Amino acid sequence: MGQLFGKELIPFYGTPCFCEQGIPPVLVPVPMSSAKRRKRGYNQAEWLAAGLSAATGWPVDVTAIARVTEKRSQTVFNKQARQENMKDAFLAKRISHHTIILVDDVITTGATMESCARALLDKNPELTLAFAALAYVE
Repeated sequence: MGQLFGKELIPFYGTPCFCEQGIPPVLVPVPMSSAKRRKRGYNQAEWLAAGLSAATGWPVDVTAIARVTEKRSQTVFNKQARQENMKDAFLAKRISHHTIILVDDVITTGATMESCARALLDKNPELTLAFAALAYVE
């Protein structure tokens, strides 16, 4: 699935604005809670990022951002509550990448992506950041 996803995204993310000085973007999967990962046995965002990487040759960095709090599942909240639930849920590190594509499976309200983006940009204000998701649900 991730490879097909990658082939569909190449026309968008393969454009010059995403390859700074010929350097490809780095794919960063959205981290999930450790409890959910143990239950599932995998992180679907990591699988999608790996598939994108296989299709594009772009590197994946699973260490750029970490989930630092165990929050309740977003599925039980409305939009405003989702934003509050994700506040300060992630911590990013200082990275050398110029351009990152944050990868997740589904965007519903954007609260998770926004929280990840804030954490990444707090540590890396010069970063060019884009988002890729398999689905957008309203």
